[in-house]
Amino acid sequence: MTYGEFLYVSQKHLDIEWKGPFDWPEPREDSPLRKMQGVYMWTTEGPSGYVIYLMGVTRRAIGKRLSEHRRSFLQGKYTILDVSAWRKGTRKEIWHGMWAGHNSTERKAEFKRQKIELQEHARAHMRGTAIFVAEVTENRLQHRIEASYMQALYEAEKPYCNLPDRGMSLAPRRKSETPIVVTNHCNCPFVNLPKMVEI
Repeated sequence: MTYGEFLYVSQKHLDIEWKGPFDWPEPREDSPLRKMQGVYMWTTEGPSGYVIYLMGVTRRAIGKRLSEHRRSFLQGKYTILDVSAWRKGTRKEIWHGMWAGHNSTERKAEFKRQKIELQEHARAHMRGTAIFVAEVTENRLQHRIEASYMQALYEAEKPYCNLPDRGMSLAPRRKSETPIVVTNHCNCPFVNLPKMVEI
């Protein structure tokens, strides 16, 4: 069994191992994430386990993708959360990202006025993020996992169901695709993710 890679797949079942937690790499910092690709989760450590905020996928190095995410945070494009509230499963926005219709001229001017303070909050958000990775490299499978796991996060019990971003561009299972039940394996507990998810 190789830690961090999918372990067994059939038409109807898939076991995957989540590797982590990893810190968000600082610029030019050496990190295992710079050599990994696949599906990744943004989490933070709460009182009873890791609380997931977001899923992502990439066929490139995850470290490179996180560098792009860092730039978006520091430019005000991404929502910045209060990490202490996130740890409790509560969504408390310090700044709503300038995406999905929230990038008006007025909002850009607002970010510019608060730029130094908001960038500090963005760095705190990234420092508070613990990243887990499943090295699933098949592209369609990545997207099915991302879409179904985000749906599972939306369906979690309160207050966790209100934590993840809405309006993401996702690619769930097509009607022509055979359902697969994924079993999650990790040395760390996830508070708002079921042990098994159908994708």
